[in-house]
Amino acid sequence: MRIPVRTGVLALFFVTRLSSAARAGSLDSGPISPALPVFLLATATAIAGLWIVDLLRGDKIDSSKGFWALRDLETGQRLLPHLLAETMTSVGLAAAAIGCLSSRTWARELALIALGALVYTSLNSLSWVMGDRERWAYGVPMLAALVGAMICSVYLLQA
Repeated sequence: MRIPVRTGVLALFFVTRLSSAARAGSLDSGPISPALPVFLLATATAIAGLWIVDLLRGDKIDSSKGFWALRDLETGQRLLPHLLAETMTSVGLAAAAIGCLSSRTWARELALIALGALVYTSLNSLSWVMGDRERWAYGVPMLAALVGAMICSVYLLQA
């Protein structure tokens, strides 16, 4: 799989900015806007909620071979790797929100890592939505999460 040049440049920018900010100690300074933990927690809740609803409804999921072998009924793709990625993203976002609200020193770094995971899962999920017109309703929150993650990442890197 080839990574588009723009994506690589953007990733390089964030990694370079994050490492230079960490060396300078700027990630630990200054108060965090209350909007950040609200976004983190709302997004974590939305991801978990969507998966819970989809798993409970089960109309597009083949669970005949058990949880560890869940498959998409239409494509036959295994869902566990995607489910694990989004679960870890959701847990990371929630932990970062709690850390921000309790003014923990590690909160900014965890928020950046969780936001990076959110960018990945949002982009990955958008490709899934674009492949099936019936799933376009999922695209709106995914786009909102992607844009929100980018805005929050820039905010944290510049704060």
